[in-house]
Amino acid sequence: MELLENVRCWLIQEKVGLLPEAKLIELVDEKITEIDEPPDYLIAISLRERIDHISRLDLVKDRVDNKDCAIVANKMLSALHEGAISYDDIGLYSLNLCQILACQEGAYVDFDWITDEVYLMNEGVKEQEQSKKDIVSVLKGLSEL
Repeated sequence: MELLENVRCWLIQEKVGLLPEAKLIELVDEKITEIDEPPDYLIAISLRERIDHISRLDLVKDRVDNKDCAIVANKMLSALHEGAISYDDIGLYSLNLCQILACQEGAYVDFDWITDEVYLMNEGVKEQEQSKKDIVSVLKGLSEL
């Protein structure tokens, strides 16, 4: 994955809450030290300056798509299996992702379903073990988009 796409993925993860801002800055700073002449957008992110004028980094003009969702879903699965996040976190990140998705079809439907499933599981309406299996299954499907 090229640098710009990596940074885009980090920004999406940060926007939905999966990646804390401090970790985003840390990742960007690491990239800056690895590159002889880092692109301006890396320095801008590190300094917390606006980057919405840069194509692919403006998440309003260049909306989150299925490819982005696949990457985020894969990160959620990894973090879940590592024990770094909970199903409640996945529900929140899915809700946040739904709010920035370009349309209400495809990945939106799946992330919206995850949000509802976590809620119903927490309310005791759905059985936790089955819901957890179903959520992981949907995330796996999303990670293959």
